[in-house]
Amino acid sequence: MILEDFSGHDISEFMQDFFLLIKMGTEVDEMYSEGNNLFYQNKAIFEKYCRLFTQKYAPFSLETFVKGAGKSLKIFLPDQDVVKIFREVAVRIEGLVGVSNLRDLEVPANDREKLARALVAVRDKMYINYNPDSIILEYRKEEDKVELVYDPQTILKNKENSPEFKLCCYYALKGGYDRNIDLQDAAKGFVFHTRPDIHSGRFSGF
Repeated sequence: MILEDFSGHDISEFMQDFFLLIKMGTEVDEMYSEGNNLFYQNKAIFEKYCRLFTQKYAPFSLETFVKGAGKSLKIFLPDQDVVKIFREVAVRIEGLVGVSNLRDLEVPANDREKLARALVAVRDKMYINYNPDSIILEYRKEEDKVELVYDPQTILKNKENSPEFKLCCYYALKGGYDRNIDLQDAAKGFVFHTRPDIHSGRFSGF
């Protein structure tokens, strides 16, 4: 298991911080599209949260933006090579099925010969398919980093079982993190209007 070398406490802390990051991003998107006046208050808190997130978990780069219906958060991993991320990290995530450059041209992970040929052909974008989810990695020349292209609703639905979470958790914890930064406290004042079970920025049930 990819996270087996990390303590349950550290995994739980990152889980809280990561899912709160994703949920706040979806709230900012929804409030912007609705023209909700709380958007401006939430946007300021969200941007502060993102800055502190990258200070606490140094491997990540986050880009916040608001472009109509676009996501308010981009997540960049600490590498420039999608194949390297696959070979060193993503291949170790449970449930790997196959990889592809396109969704409909999957190469089975258990066919080593075909997989090796497929990886040689990969350039800037890669679909890594698991059961039942996928990871999409894409190199962005402008940032010179690999972006984790994600669906926030899928991550929030699958929670700690999502391959995106496992990938990010591995990078967050493998080099240690700043335990003095309390991201849950930094989220105070953020108003959640779509989930009644959230209080002061903390998810219930985690």
